[in-house]
Amino acid sequence: MRRSFGRPFVVGVLVIGIVLAGAACASEQTPRPAVDVTASPAPAPRGDPLTTVTTIIVRAEALDLADAAGSVVKSLPYDLPPEKVVDALSVVIGGEPSITPFAAGLEAPAGVTYSWTGLRLTDFLPTVGNFPGYSDFQLDVTRGVIGDGVGIETAAGKTVGHEIIGVAKGLGLSVDVMFVSVGYAFVLVDVGPELATPAGENVTYPNAWAVRASSDSASGVIDHISAPVNLSHWVS
Repeated sequence: MRRSFGRPFVVGVLVIGIVLAGAACASEQTPRPAVDVTASPAPAPRGDPLTTVTTIIVRAEALDLADAAGSVVKSLPYDLPPEKVVDALSVVIGGEPSITPFAAGLEAPAGVTYSWTGLRLTDFLPTVGNFPGYSDFQLDVTRGVIGDGVGIETAAGKTVGHEIIGVAKGLGLSVDVMFVSVGYAFVLVDVGPELATPAGENVTYPNAWAVRASSDSASGVIDHISAPVNLSHWVS
């Protein structure tokens, strides 16, 4: 006599078979390696390129900051906001300047000086319509080397301490002695393009921004380099 199995029995057998098959498959799977969640280190910050500057070149239209290879790291046009120039020079020189405000006079507007040993930046605050011969700021150099060994020179490589007559002759110029009676002889060692703004009354000099090297005598050594200056507004 054949035994007959009911429907519930068949379903139960199928369920048990599926469960056993799933367990076998799970036991055969290769375990996944643990994920490394350690964060990669952030790249080291790059150094400020201004710290590579070894020479400040004073030109008629800008300051060029050059490295030891002679490549210009950054150029600072004279129409930049003075505070940006001060910030850049502070990095190059390796120190903050001393700051001194001053009142206006008969021949100069009020302003603020930012001074390092051997270099002064004067931020002029001219009133509208007055003192047209003044730029937003002016640099005055009194040493050939400043900060931690940073050289400062003109585009022709001339600097404080060079004989003014030799510098003038090398550029095919002569020393201007118009003001030598008051201990002031000078030569314009670099002159920029003619300006679109009106010239001053002194037609002896170009209506252009320039770099002036000066001495306390016509045969002395350069003791100041100043830029930018527009001598067409000088009263002779």
